[in-house]
Amino acid sequence: FYNRYALNTTDESLKEFVLASITSKIIDEAGDFLLCRPDLKTWTDIKQALRIKFGDKTDRHVLMQQLTFLCRNRNESALEFIDRIKILLSKISIKTQADSALEQGTKTALISQAESTAITILMANVSSELRTILMIHNPKSLEQASTLVFNHLLIEQQINSRKNITRLANPVVPIKYKFIHKPS
Repeated sequence: FYNRYALNTTDESLKEFVLASITSKIIDEAGDFLLCRPDLKTWTDIKQALRIKFGDKTDRHVLMQQLTFLCRNRNESALEFIDRIKILLSKISIKTQADSALEQGTKTALISQAESTAITILMANVSSELRTILMIHNPKSLEQASTLVFNHLLIEQQINSRKNITRLANPVVPIKYKFIHKPS
């Protein structure tokens, strides 16, 4: 909003209006913080102060370490685990893209490395059958791997459902034996 309406104009009243509009939308703790900081007069200063105060201080190195040591929780499904990996991978990607010290080629390589690590972590935390499927298909992205996992679990669920239906349709009737005791 600021870039679109205030950055490329020479109209000072429009710039003031845009800044007032933006700051009026900042509420709760962030709004209270801005009220205590009358020295922040430009959007650049406000944005920087808010990032320092409320921004995520975890850097990409820590996030990569978290990914490397990520383990599937007890009773966590493979799909839930994939969702956790995706969230962490997204954070790594955002932090990497935001790092102004890195060149674009380095950013691309680091994001690719994180994706590869994510697939390896997934393989280490699934059943041996699913691991074999992933190794055979050799997915290049976590999205491809999650599609393979989803399809496998779907087929497995269908097989189990059919087994249950068959078992209900043909119940095993226990044979009752009568023992006749002959008097001796």
